[in-house]
Amino acid sequence: MPRQVRLVRNPYFHVWSRAARPDGFADQIVIRFGLSPSAELTAVERNRADYTFGGPPAGRSNEVQTRFASRLHVNPNDFTDMLDFNTRVAPFNDLRVRLAIGDAIDRGEVARLMGQDSVPTCQVLAP
Repeated sequence: MPRQVRLVRNPYFHVWSRAARPDGFADQIVIRFGLSPSAELTAVERNRADYTFGGPPAGRSNEVQTRFASRLHVNPNDFTDMLDFNTRVAPFNDLRVRLAIGDAIDRGEVARLMGQDSVPTCQVLAP
């Protein structure tokens, strides 16, 4: 279920000088959680939101790049998502099982599903 957090200016703060707070600073920031990536993107397209945390879903990436190119700003990161196992507990204490899982995962497909400029890797450090 979607929920939101509203960050507002300190109600006890009083402007002591107009020059201390020039125009362009937000009086509040609203963060919505629990929306699907597609719903987040639709909210941005309809000017109901300014930002999505996960970027455009893979299936709508071309739409964003063509229809909203001037509003698309991708912020790359060095985040590495990984799958780790407790190697002290069965079945992951068997090297053959871990190797089989590693062979079964299509890293290219995982990167495609993650979207944007995801790059598959077999390392903990970002490529």
